[in-house]
Amino acid sequence: MNNLPYKNMTSAQMNQEMITQFLGYNHYLRPGEGEWFDMKNITSSDYPVFSPRRPRGEKQQIPRLQGMAGKDKLAYVADNKLYYDGKEIFDLVADRWQLMFATPTDWEEDCTRYFKDTEGTRVEPGTSFKADKFYKNPYYDTQRTLVSMGAYLVIFPDKRYINTVDFSDKGDLEAVVDFKESFMGDLPPTVFFSPCDQEGTVYEQKTFRLLTEEPDDWSENYKTKYYLWKGPTQGYCLYDDTIVWHPNVVYEKVELIGTEKPLHPMDGDIWIDTTTPENPVTRKYSSTMQMWTVVSSTYFKVESPGIGAPFRDGDTVTLFCYGDMDLNGDYNIVKADNDSFIVAGVLASFRKVDSGVIIKRVCPDMDFVIEGENRLWGCRYGISEKTGKFVNEIYACKLGDFKNWYTYAGVSTDAYAVSLGSDGAFTGAVFYAGSPTFFKERYVHRITGNIPANYCLYTTVCEGVQAGSGKSLAVVDGNLLYKSPTGVMTYTGGYPSSISSAFGDEIYYGAVAGEVNHKYYLSMRNEKGVYRLFVFDTAKGLWHIEDDIEVKGFARVSDVLYGWCDDNIFAMVGRCDESSERDVDWYAETGICGAVYPDQSFVSKIAVRASLPPGSHIEAYIEYDSDGKWQPVGSVAGTSFMSTSFSILPRRCDHYALRFEGVGDCKIYSITKTIEQGSDATW
Repeated sequence: MNNLPYKNMTSAQMNQEMITQFLGYNHYLRPGEGEWFDMKNITSSDYPVFSPRRPRGEKQQIPRLQGMAGKDKLAYVADNKLYYDGKEIFDLVADRWQLMFATPTDWEEDCTRYFKDTEGTRVEPGTSFKADKFYKNPYYDTQRTLVSMGAYLVIFPDKRYINTVDFSDKGDLEAVVDFKESFMGDLPPTVFFSPCDQEGTVYEQKTFRLLTEEPDDWSENYKTKYYLWKGPTQGYCLYDDTIVWHPNVVYEKVELIGTEKPLHPMDGDIWIDTTTPENPVTRKYSSTMQMWTVVSSTYFKVESPGIGAPFRDGDTVTLFCYGDMDLNGDYNIVKADNDSFIVAGVLASFRKVDSGVIIKRVCPDMDFVIEGENRLWGCRYGISEKTGKFVNEIYACKLGDFKNWYTYAGVSTDAYAVSLGSDGAFTGAVFYAGSPTFFKERYVHRITGNIPANYCLYTTVCEGVQAGSGKSLAVVDGNLLYKSPTGVMTYTGGYPSSISSAFGDEIYYGAVAGEVNHKYYLSMRNEKGVYRLFVFDTAKGLWHIEDDIEVKGFARVSDVLYGWCDDNIFAMVGRCDESSERDVDWYAETGICGAVYPDQSFVSKIAVRASLPPGSHIEAYIEYDSDGKWQPVGSVAGTSFMSTSFSILPRRCDHYALRFEGVGDCKIYSITKTIEQGSDATW
C-alpha cells in the first residue's frame, strides 16, 4: 500500500516577551515596543510604569475670559476688567468708550457692545437736530496680552498698566493733549512757546527797540526802561527791518530773544545763532569774558492751562502745531507741571499758537510684546500709528519706563528701534538666554548687547514660529520650544531642530503652550479642526496626549500651571481642590503587533500586570488584521491597592492591535506576550 503524503509535525516551541518600560506617543503604523499609536489622558509622571494623568482642579468658571498671565498671583481679563487673585482691580474700558456719530445699526441686537447716554445730547455733524449719545466699546471682543514688568502688569492692545502691589498706581502708556477747534466751533486755547533755562525761567532778552517819539515817562525811567543814543547828530538806525534817519534816537528795552545778535549786549543776554540753519546754536554773553559763549543745553517752555497735566518728567512727546509747522517734532520733557512743561530744544524766538496744537506721548502698535532686562520689547509688521507708514521694525522702550518708546538722547537708558529686511509678518516673540528673540515663519531675529549703543541684530534663516502659533513659545529646562510650520522645534540659540517625529504625518495649527515641572504642554488642532493637548517630558524625551480640549492660554504661578479653556480656568498641574475632576477617563492603543514574527508564529496569550485602586476599572479590546472592529476581551474592576494580573487569549491572526481603556487611577507594570512558533513548511 502506497503511503499517503503527510506533514512532519513537531511540538510547538514557545517563548515570552515582556514589556516593562512604557514609552510615549508614536503615531506610526507600527510603533516600537512600549509605544502607543494613540492615547488619551496618559502621563509620563510614573515612567516607566504606564498610568493616566492626575485629576485637574477647576479654579473658576468665568464668563467672557479675554486673557491670562501669572505673577505672584493669577491675573486675568474678563468682560474687559482686570482681575488679580480673583479681585477686580482695573476696568480697562470704563473711560474708553468712543463717541459714535450715528446710531449703531445693531444696537437692539447687541446692546452690551454700546453705551447709550439718554441724559446728554449731541448735535449731528452737518445737521441742526440733537440725538442721543451712543458710545462704542472698542475692545468688546478683544483678547488681551498681559506682560509682567517688575510689580507692574502692562495690558495690550489697551496700552494700560497697573501696579499689582499698589492698585492706585495705574494709567495709560499713551497721553494726549488735543487743542484744536471742535466740530461745535469752539476755538482752541492759545499755546505759548518761550526759550528758557532748565528750570523754566524764560529768557529776558535785553535788547532795545527804536521809538519814533519821546515817551511820556522818559524822565522817570530813562535809566531802566529806555536808552538814549547820543551819537552823531545824524545817522542810520534799524526800525522794523527798515533803515530810517534819526539825529537823536531813543530805544525801549524789551524782553525778546531772536536770531539777531544784539548790538549792545549786556551780561546774560541770549541770542540764537542760525548761521547754520540745520544746527542752530544758543549763545550767551559774558561781560567778564567780553564774548559770546555757547549754551550746551537749550530748552523752551510750552504754556497753556492744563497742557502739562498728562505728562511727567522724562517723557518724550510728539508735537504737532497747526499754525507753526517749524515746531513739529519729538521732544524730551525735562520738567512738567499742570499748565506747562519744559523740553530740550532750540527755539529761535517767542511763539504764540492759537490755531491748534496736539501733543502726544506715543506707544507704537505692536504685534507681540515681551519683557527683558527691565525693558518691554515689541515688533510691528504693518502701518505705524505714529508715522502712518508701513514698518517692519523691532522696538524697545526706555530702560525701566514702559511709557516711553521714542526717547533718543544718546544715553544708555534710551529707547531703541531697528528696521528689518526680512519679508513677512512676525509670528512670535520671547526673551530667551538674555536676548529678545523675534520670529517669522522663515526667520529668527535675535538681538544681543546690553545698551542701545551696542545692540546687534542677528538673523537666522530657518524654521521659525508657525503663523497663529505665537503662544507656543516656552522655555523648558533651558531649551526654547515652539511650533513651526512643520513640527515642534527646540532652539538653543543656533539652528533649531525638530522633536516631533512622533506625530507621524499629522499636521497641526494654532498651537498654545505652557510649561511646568520639566514638561511642555501644547494645545493645537489638526487639519480636521480637532484639538489635542500634547505633553512633552523634556527629561525623558517622551510625548503623551492628555485630551481634546482647546486651551486658549496658559499661565504659571509658582508650581501651578493654569489653563484657559472656554470660560473656565483649570489648574492643569499642581493643584487639586474640591472642585477637581473625580474620575479621569483614559485609553491607549498600540499600533500593529505580531506582523514581524517569522515561521507563522503567533501570540497565544497576553498577560497584563496592573494595580487598580477601588472605584477604578480597566477594559481590554483587540482588533484583528486591521478590520476596524474593536472586540472586548476582558475587564477588571479595582478592589484593592494590590497589583493583579489578567490575561487576554487572542485567536490566531496575521497581526493585531490592543486597546486599553478605563476610568480612574491605574498602573500597568508589565505586559507579557506568549509566542508560539508555527512553520513555514508546505504540504
